[in-house]
Amino acid sequence: MLALQEPVRNRFARVMQVYRRTAFFYYILHLYLIHFIAAVVFFAKGKHTLQQAVDNMQQLPFLFLIPGEGFRLPGVYFIWILVVLILYPLCKKYDRYKAAHKEKWWLRYL
Repeated sequence: MLALQEPVRNRFARVMQVYRRTAFFYYILHLYLIHFIAAVVFFAKGKHTLQQAVDNMQQLPFLFLIPGEGFRLPGVYFIWILVVLILYPLCKKYDRYKAAHKEKWWLRYL
């Protein structure tokens, strides 16, 4: 979808262009942000860290995610949109940084 947006010139295309140029950066950040949101929801439900450690001993990389608990589809869509909106300013700043520092070859990969 992002590749098809390239010749289009409007506001939506400019927003998508930021995500296109910072795709891996966005990918890395969204993983941390989603896990942070999961931890906040976990503690907001009144759970405790000891319970989290006991309940999830078998699922160590997925801490704060208890099987059988979660959100319905509208809630998942809300969180997805929230993550995309929260990360846009960070991706935009990083895109500007990449454009200003073209001498740093390794930025092309992040």
